[in-house]
Amino acid sequence: MIPLFMGLLACGSPAPEPTLPAVDCPFEPVGGAVCYRLDTPADYVVVTVIPATGRRRLPPLVLQNGGPGSSPWDDYGPLFATDLREAFGVRRDLVLVETRGSRYSGRPLACDAYLDKIQTQAPDSEVADALIRCFDDWHAEGVDFSAVTGPRLADDIVNAVQQLGYDSFDYYGGSFGTIIGQHLVRDHDAHVGTLVLDAVVPVGVNYVDALPRSADEALATLDAACRADPTCGYEDVPRLLETRLAALDAEPVAATVDGRTILVDGDAMAALVQGLLYFGEAAEYIPRLVAFEGEDVGELYGSVLEQLGTDERWSEEHVVGLNLAATCGETRGIAAEPYTSSDFGARVGLGLPVDELCDVLGLAANPDAERARASTADPVLLLSGQHDPVTPPRWAQEIEAEFPRGIEVTLSGTGHGGLVSDCGLQTLISFLDDPENPDLGACRNDDSIELQPPL
Repeated sequence: MIPLFMGLLACGSPAPEPTLPAVDCPFEPVGGAVCYRLDTPADYVVVTVIPATGRRRLPPLVLQNGGPGSSPWDDYGPLFATDLREAFGVRRDLVLVETRGSRYSGRPLACDAYLDKIQTQAPDSEVADALIRCFDDWHAEGVDFSAVTGPRLADDIVNAVQQLGYDSFDYYGGSFGTIIGQHLVRDHDAHVGTLVLDAVVPVGVNYVDALPRSADEALATLDAACRADPTCGYEDVPRLLETRLAALDAEPVAATVDGRTILVDGDAMAALVQGLLYFGEAAEYIPRLVAFEGEDVGELYGSVLEQLGTDERWSEEHVVGLNLAATCGETRGIAAEPYTSSDFGARVGLGLPVDELCDVLGLAANPDAERARASTADPVLLLSGQHDPVTPPRWAQEIEAEFPRGIEVTLSGTGHGGLVSDCGLQTLISFLDDPENPDLGACRNDDSIELQPPL
């Protein structure tokens, strides 16, 4: 009897038996990925399974990204199906559920006219007019925007996992995916095991109106690291940036990016600094960029922007209907903490209260019950980037107490999302392998960063 029992263990878990219909993947299915169709009240969405390469011994890991609006397959699929397959996909299947209204759904809520205005850097008034026309058309067509909010996306994940034949699942969510994760454990806790929230946004926080404060805090963290590093060589990075922004407003400079000549003013420089903070390790160039003296500021701007690269993937801007419906659902009617921002913070914010935008577009708030904070008795890992200008570490620290088995880790030198950091990856792997005793490594809550010295 004992040998037979051990033999059963060695076989791992039986293969699930999906009831979802298999479909052709709308993308190249690398890594043996298999696609299915999940019908929802709004439309249908594609569900992708990357099968385990070894004996299946663990629950599937659901991967959900942010935006809201960008695709989990586009952001995570090829990476986890190839480079990260051995780390995450040997003993468990990986599952990616597209969101309603997104690229791989039956009805993408895309506004081509709005996207064209964004990409051609049209005046704000033209961008706004294009956006309003799209929403007017969607309302006239009877689009139910309450069907594409965070709680409904959480419902889809549970329905998809059950119809794929699994009893439960572990979850990794990044950025807006952390909000979906909180909806999951509040409304469907019996189905969710280990939870990873990366770039944490607490449910019930107006993260849009908080953007100026979040950006200022990220820059202040970088400035503190610079002051503590004798090789940095710059003093008061925020003040240097304020001076640079004013100078570029007074006299914009030309920059060449990917063969195109663009005009760099204060707003463009502020957006680049926010982007460098967002990508974390690139933040090391900020002191040099804002303090650089000479006639080649435009050349330096262009070279830094080209190093960041141009992202041609679909993003939340491509499916702005989904993005703004989900955003208004989470934030409308929630007051942000009073805060007087710097010029930099004001430039990277929305420019108007999110309630005004939601009102103009006819987008409602989620019911109060769907904004209640979540808790779970299962293990939870809360990851934050030290220099994240969008989801500051204090938010993860704020909700850590709500999870009895929660662990908060701030990743040094990291921006928005731990997957881009070697330290973040190792922390994630260790936690999923052993949630009770993960090896958090030396990077936990370490304020160090290597900064580029003056030219």
